[in-house]
Amino acid sequence: MSDRLLMDQALRAAREGRAIYRSLVDQTATDSFVVETGAGTYYDIPEGKQVIVTCFWVGCGSPNESVAGYMVSCSETGGGGNATTRGLELHDHVGDKKDGSGHIKETLSCPLCVKYSDGARSVSMAIKATDSDTICLFGWCGWVEDEGTLS
Repeated sequence: MSDRLLMDQALRAAREGRAIYRSLVDQTATDSFVVETGAGTYYDIPEGKQVIVTCFWVGCGSPNESVAGYMVSCSETGGGGNATTRGLELHDHVGDKKDGSGHIKETLSCPLCVKYSDGARSVSMAIKATDSDTICLFGWCGWVEDEGTLS
């Protein structure tokens, strides 16, 4: 999919009220990957719909710490049930000379498509950090559309 077509589809979704933006800041995470179930992170997929994910990000706000994350589709609403990894894993490490203002963003030239008919009931992220004191941010964006369509 060309970048121009992707931007046109995203703009159409935004104009029609179908755009999705999920983000949480100033969060803490564990040292093992955990699917996020905060209302600011997951999106429940309505029956007959699919979610297109075009971008996701992670960021670490603590010096000398790190955070990692990836997209997941879940078999239950609210980020629950069995999680299936969708795409690559992002890492952000903050050294001791930096005060934690960066983030790592991945814009997907080939977007993720998560369908209700494939058993997915929600989309979320799995996140881990150096330890439970690590301050992190994470999020994703895209849109919802009827299954089998391209906006």
